[in-house]
Amino acid sequence: NDGLKYMLILMKSKHECTRKYAASAMRNLSASSEEKDAFFKLGIPGFMAEVLNDKEKDLDVLAAATLRSLSCNSLITDKFLDNGILHSVIRSISKATVELKSQIAAIIANLSEHLECQPIMIAHAVVKAIGALSTIAHGDTLKDCARALANLCSVEKAQHAIYRQGGFKILDTLSHADC
Repeated sequence: NDGLKYMLILMKSKHECTRKYAASAMRNLSASSEEKDAFFKLGIPGFMAEVLNDKEKDLDVLAAATLRSLSCNSLITDKFLDNGILHSVIRSISKATVELKSQIAAIIANLSEHLECQPIMIAHAVVKAIGALSTIAHGDTLKDCARALANLCSVEKAQHAIYRQGGFKILDTLSHADC
């Protein structure tokens, strides 16, 4: 926990190099840590969502990679939705690089794996976000978009909402994509 606090302090440094190394360490810690809830207790995911919207070169991809690692844990996925993190992630798509879009697609796909998240994600118009991401000719991004859309389509009584958000057109696009 103290190590995470220290990394968070370094992420707020005025020096770009320090922030970048701290973000790399944070990404690595999020991928290997057994106590992912500690990240939320310190407000790290919310901070990473802010970093995504700041568009600081290289830092946004590392922040998204941290969120990607945290989005796999079913015990904390509701915090992605309750704290507005998913909304911040979706907002960052329009100006994202291909690498950042790949991380965002993985975050969405990971969250869509959790049944309790699916209806909320559909309500937050995540299908439109998947549509924006599915225009990228990048294999991993397209695979994550397809995985997320398939998971969301399995939600009972959600097909109409998915249709309204352009889900079937996206499905057609993905079916013709070269993953």
